[in-house]
Amino acid sequence: LLSTLALSTIPATYWLGQDRSRSCGPIPGTSMMKTMMDYLSEGPLALRIFLSWVANPLFMILMLALLVLWLIVTRAKLIHRHKEEDILREELHTARQEIAQRASNKQ
Repeated sequence: LLSTLALSTIPATYWLGQDRSRSCGPIPGTSMMKTMMDYLSEGPLALRIFLSWVANPLFMILMLALLVLWLIVTRAKLIHRHKEEDILREELHTARQEIAQRASNKQ
């Protein structure tokens, strides 16, 4: 899901950055990106501060690194749990065999 979202931002950013039409709706001679940036720059101060942090490349690299680290840790936990599940399944199988053998010996 995250990879789809990340991949969809590439064409969207490219499309917004294009200057081919030079018009954005009713505003002639203005690109979509400029119109969007003008609109955001007139927004509340908290939004501008948030967007300045989120748009910072160092922040994006840090978030990407944390996401990759989280994915590695989660994958390692998943592998560990699968191994534990296999061990428990084998122990249960052995216990069932022992119980069945004891039951057959008593008869």
